[in-house]
Amino acid sequence: MRPSEPLTEILNMFVAVIFIPVVAANAFTESSSMRVPEISERSMPIKTYMIFDPCNINKPGNRTVSCAQLRRKGYNITKDYGISPHTNFYARCDMDTDGGGWTIIQRRSWDEEGEDKFEKSEKEYEKGFYGGVSSYWIGTEYDGLAFHNRTKFSVMKQNDRVDSCSKSRRSGGWWYPPFGCLFSNLNGRKFKSRVPQNNMGHGITWYKIGDMSSFRDVYESVEMKVRDADYDFCTGKMATMFSYT
Repeated sequence: MRPSEPLTEILNMFVAVIFIPVVAANAFTESSSMRVPEISERSMPIKTYMIFDPCNINKPGNRTVSCAQLRRKGYNITKDYGISPHTNFYARCDMDTDGGGWTIIQRRSWDEEGEDKFEKSEKEYEKGFYGGVSSYWIGTEYDGLAFHNRTKFSVMKQNDRVDSCSKSRRSGGWWYPPFGCLFSNLNGRKFKSRVPQNNMGHGITWYKIGDMSSFRDVYESVEMKVRDADYDFCTGKMATMFSYT
């Protein structure tokens, strides 16, 4: 303390410093003494509600309706499994691609022998068939493929031609447009070399916009597969997927 400073000013300073925690202590004491509302127990009637759960894997009758359901149950090997969306049948499940759970509805395998393995009758396309060792078609009976983009699934014979698109020959079963050239047909003939110019669309076809030469491309293997649209949501991770090589 310097001699020139009045003692009263110094005392006032100490009083101010000491007074602050006292006020805080009083505030704490007052807040802690506030009354808490009393909680009483009341019994309420119990009601049961049915809530739609898209991720529920326990179907009525313990049915397995898709490969996505199997994958979420822990099955992780790509192979044929028995599923029962309406009736019982075997389907190939892809448990590897993009998280698995894909039901393969069509496959054109690299080891498919012959060009005409998918030249089948309407009944065969409805029921499904194998086109060699590992090529197959699941059948329109099981997965609602009868119509696509307002086009009916139909089966064409080898020599059928379309008047409005005379250069395009159709083969196998597909959602053929009623008019004009087709732009896709994954069930067409499996040519081993480039498709001839006058047979555009006759083989396995996947037209690339702006590239007319893509009508004559040859594909070694093709797969069509579907999966529940909510699969990613249910697994925490939509969709129809096409893959070709």
